[in-house]
Amino acid sequence: MNTHTGAAHTLFTELQQQYLAQLEEKTNRITTIWTRLQSGTYDRDDLRELQRLAHNLAGSGATFGLTAVSETARALDIALQSLISADDLPADFSSIAGLVAQLLETLRNPPSVLTTVIQEQPVTTTTLIYLAGHNPEEATELARQITYFGYKTECFTSSAELLAAIAREAPQLVIIDLHLAEGPQSGIAAAAVVHDRYGDRIPIIFTANSADFTLRLAAVRAGGRGYFTRPIDLGVLIDQIDQMTQRTISEPYTVLIIDDSPLMAEVYALALRAAGMQVIATTDPLEAPTLLAEQQPDLILLDIYMPGCSGQELAAVIRQQPEYHSIPIVFLSGETDRSAQLAALARGGDDFLTKPINLEHLVAAVSSRIQRARAIRSLMVRDGLTGLFNHSVSQDLLMREVARARRNGQSLSVVLIDIDHFKQVNDRHGHQVGDRVLKSLARLLRQRLRTTDVIGR
Repeated sequence: MNTHTGAAHTLFTELQQQYLAQLEEKTNRITTIWTRLQSGTYDRDDLRELQRLAHNLAGSGATFGLTAVSETARALDIALQSLISADDLPADFSSIAGLVAQLLETLRNPPSVLTTVIQEQPVTTTTLIYLAGHNPEEATELARQITYFGYKTECFTSSAELLAAIAREAPQLVIIDLHLAEGPQSGIAAAAVVHDRYGDRIPIIFTANSADFTLRLAAVRAGGRGYFTRPIDLGVLIDQIDQMTQRTISEPYTVLIIDDSPLMAEVYALALRAAGMQVIATTDPLEAPTLLAEQQPDLILLDIYMPGCSGQELAAVIRQQPEYHSIPIVFLSGETDRSAQLAALARGGDDFLTKPINLEHLVAAVSSRIQRARAIRSLMVRDGLTGLFNHSVSQDLLMREVARARRNGQSLSVVLIDIDHFKQVNDRHGHQVGDRVLKSLARLLRQRLRTTDVIGR
């Protein structure tokens, strides 16, 4: 375990202990309210408070490894909602006595060992790619070209060799031809075995002579995430390899968390930071306008039930402002009623995560939402060929940096690059080769310059 991983686990363990310390107070409060309910000296507010406590425990316990607390509290929460919604208060509470007793027993006897559920991104120093195809000369040539972009490659002709190599050392990606030494479409069978054993941990790209739909469908069913027909466009292939192996250099995802529970906000932030994201967290929904303007987050994680301003109300306010229309809003709540969830989404949300939230699922949901939002935004601001900022966006960013430099009294460097004799490249070798030159230069600039530098075309 590396130092960063150890720090994340230590922090999560500390948060678990804080949560356990809070359970004693909540247990005492539930006991006090339950005593009043049994004695008949209660009012509707007591029922509401008991329901609120059960709702809170249902939405938080499993996140800290206390699955039994969440499950028991969820059952009590649902039962109390029915009692509260009735016109008349019940004469006795025998219908929930068993649920209350079970919850108190679970709270008073938590497991001695709690599961650590923080997962960190694996760190790899080299990116290994396996290529498998029935034509060794072709596979070797493709591997040679891929190595020019900083990848390590190994070639195989049969599925047996490929599977044995993966068992010895798992690669970061596999490129498989539809036809291996075993015969036509044997590559599909080999890919299916790889996908069955290793899942999405090893992305698979297929190469083929035909773009036939049935072959593409078979490739998808075998776990293929890419499909290239000959002649293979190396630039597009490298772009996809970069994306699948996370070699593409991009700004870290930025997430704004708004949750009235400091402990829950911190544990969500810890899980997202462990996945490499930048996180801003607040327990006050009224701070959202300032944080949105200052931080420009990629996504907002928003609790539904908060005092002063609910998550639905805040989402509606955010959606009133055109500059924030494209920011995904993901609601967090223990609400299980589908109608209530859809009503929340109608106020401006993009997704709804039900508490208790598995932290791995949280990271996956946030990552996929941001990835899609950035991809859509990229179509509007990026040059389609090189992936660099387009001309109008580059001008806007330049003017912004000039203004910043003047305001702070700092120096600013602007470099204009022109390719010598580029017209001759297009005339002699064709525009496809010229495009590859431009894409290669753009890739070189992205790899060599700082992430804070603005690169445009």
